[in-house]
Amino acid sequence: IVSPYHNQMRRLERILYIFAQLNSTMSYSQGFNEIAAVIYYVFSNAIEYFKNDYIQMEALAFYFFQTLLGSTKLNELTTMNDGSVMVYNRLSNFMDLLKKHLPKSYDIIKSINLHPIHFSYKWLTLLFAQNYFIPDLMPIWDTLIVHFDDFIEYANYIALIQIKMVGNQISKDDDTKTIEILTHINQYFECDVKKILEYAQLYWDAD
Repeated sequence: IVSPYHNQMRRLERILYIFAQLNSTMSYSQGFNEIAAVIYYVFSNAIEYFKNDYIQMEALAFYFFQTLLGSTKLNELTTMNDGSVMVYNRLSNFMDLLKKHLPKSYDIIKSINLHPIHFSYKWLTLLFAQNYFIPDLMPIWDTLIVHFDDFIEYANYIALIQIKMVGNQISKDDDTKTIEILTHINQYFECDVKKILEYAQLYWDAD
């Protein structure tokens, strides 16, 4: 079944393997393949700009992946050395944001003792790659890249709006349902990326 994609799979493997060799503190974390696959997809769809040279395209896709992981605070969520301290600090920042803008949802999440590492951590580390189909994901990534110097900070606002979209469905009286909604959040609201980004920008500007 996958044999027609053999070359693409080998290229993705090389990107991830070389990254792991060059970045010993991060090495390879589960989910990096999700990010690399999106990058590879975008670059391969622009192969004519590389004069149909897949080696050149692969090299630039690697460079983009390296820059994304190495030059943004995304690496603070994935680094191995004392990573837990930075991870919990980053997730604490997200919860502070949730408490400020969506206090009702914050109280519900705290009341059932659900730590953000069980839901928002995946959103942030994978840059929402598991939450949206690629055509819907692209505007989100474009927006994050525009805010490259505040990459994770802005990603927090997109994560915040996802919770806003399901705010009327979660309840402290039904732990199981609330956990199910937050861990599979995009199954519980209609995908409207434009609306999500508009709300994220509104809250970002307010802060």
